[in-house]
Amino acid sequence: MSLRTLDLPLLLNTSDHDLFRDFFVPALGASFRYDRGVGYFASGWLRLAAQGMVRFAGQGGRARWVTSPILTGWCVDCA
Repeated sequence: MSLRTLDLPLLLNTSDHDLFRDFFVPALGASFRYDRGVGYFASGWLRLAAQGMVRFAGQGGRARWVTSPILTGWCVDCA
């Protein structure tokens, strides 16, 4: 499987789509490299994208993140 063969929506409105299920999981599962620059990074998204990250890592994927120096373990279900 490759990114070119994925049937990804052309537009993802987060009101209508689950960004992780509909984009991150399939895209990461078909990728070998992931580069991301963000101003704010919360590690909780790794839990949400875990299925795709497992496939990504299993096929030798390499990720690079450029983030702010403020990192958090934020998660969706935490109170």
